[in-house]
Amino acid sequence: MRVHVTVTSDGRAYEGTIELTKVSSKAIATVKKKKQKSTTITGATGAIKTLYEQGFFKGEKNIGQIMKKLETLGINFDIRLVSMALYRATYLTKKGKRLSYTYVQKHPPS
Repeated sequence: MRVHVTVTSDGRAYEGTIELTKVSSKAIATVKKKKQKSTTITGATGAIKTLYEQGFFKGEKNIGQIMKKLETLGINFDIRLVSMALYRATYLTKKGKRLSYTYVQKHPPS
């Protein structure tokens, strides 16, 4: 089969002829896409869980670093809400002294 094609881009025209040949049905491969998990963040707890799943807590992070990361993602919560979410996160370990805690994951996300 022969196909004639004309394409216009940025005011310039391109044209050409393409020769197509028949392919056996065995040669056609189908690729199944993995269904992507949609992430809907619900509250500060959901935001912390999302950061954990992305591997953000592989190294120790203080509250300032966590707040900065949330801001870069366009998520703005009060620091008290984020602190409470960190306190409740059973998958994180809190280290340090009062007012200077750091948080790190207990185990990698599955």
